[in-house]
Amino acid sequence: MGRTFFKVMTVVIVLFFGLGCSEGAFQTPLDLVDQGKLVEPPGGGDDFHTLCEVPPTLYQLEAEVVSLEIVSKNSGSFGFEMFKWFKFFKTKFNAVRGRLDVNMSIVDSMAPDTVISYGQGVSQLDKREFSFELGIKEFGWSYSHFSKTPLAQLTKLGLRDALSNLHRRFVKSSEEWSSVVRYVSHKGSGSEVIVAAGASSNLKLGDRLAFYNIEHHWAGKPCESKYQFARRTTKTPLAVGEVVQLKNNAVLVHLDPRSEGAGFIKLGAEAVVDALTEEGRKLFLPLEIHAVKGGEWRVDDGETVDFTPYFSKQISAEAAQFGFVIQR
Repeated sequence: MGRTFFKVMTVVIVLFFGLGCSEGAFQTPLDLVDQGKLVEPPGGGDDFHTLCEVPPTLYQLEAEVVSLEIVSKNSGSFGFEMFKWFKFFKTKFNAVRGRLDVNMSIVDSMAPDTVISYGQGVSQLDKREFSFELGIKEFGWSYSHFSKTPLAQLTKLGLRDALSNLHRRFVKSSEEWSSVVRYVSHKGSGSEVIVAAGASSNLKLGDRLAFYNIEHHWAGKPCESKYQFARRTTKTPLAVGEVVQLKNNAVLVHLDPRSEGAGFIKLGAEAVVDALTEEGRKLFLPLEIHAVKGGEWRVDDGETVDFTPYFSKQISAEAAQFGFVIQR
């Protein structure tokens, strides 16, 4: 009987770890929000707001290469300015100088036409830093190859300059750090919420966040008519709470039961800083990349090389040193 029991338990353990722990199994709401998913709260009903009113991040980032010029030793200049090409890239050329201009803006996720902050970036490299002889198509082999090229250095410097100016204007406009509630649970034992920001935003266990419910206004039916504006429903926070679990892109917050409005926090509420465990620690603002434009570069043989995915990766890699974190 002992051997039979051992064999049965072995099969159960194999099935549990081999099948039960497959991707997606036993995931908590915190795991799902960390992956960028929206979780319907227990009970659904009125707590489950219109999905379009609960964005992954409160703000989005837009970037656009508005001009590019690469000077070739023997073939003149290639590139475009304000979306108009003055000369397509040759299949092969010998570059000696480069310049890139890029614009960036932070927009409201609910109303992308509403610009919260903007920044412009410029980068220039001369022959000492930008000399190479390659075909423009050869930069498109892979990101790891592209990132080692002088062209990647040119684009990275321009993006850095734009991010720096973007953050400076964002801080100057007195916009505070904030994120969005993507899960709510009101139980007999207390209320808890999950916020779409985590360790990548420099949050830590013990940090305290404050919460406001948000009211969205539409011209007609929500999500099917023109979006107008949003506002906090109260002048002061409805509740405060402490971060008790931490993921890279999400935190679980237990709301203080002494907060009169703790049981009324809704999905899509705004989270702001109440108090951090360390004085002077800065949080990174969560952003979602909404659009990257100007990355499709044309070659004189009629083909196009798309550098847009590379620019997105560069932005994600550089954002944190300028006070932002790109959520995916």
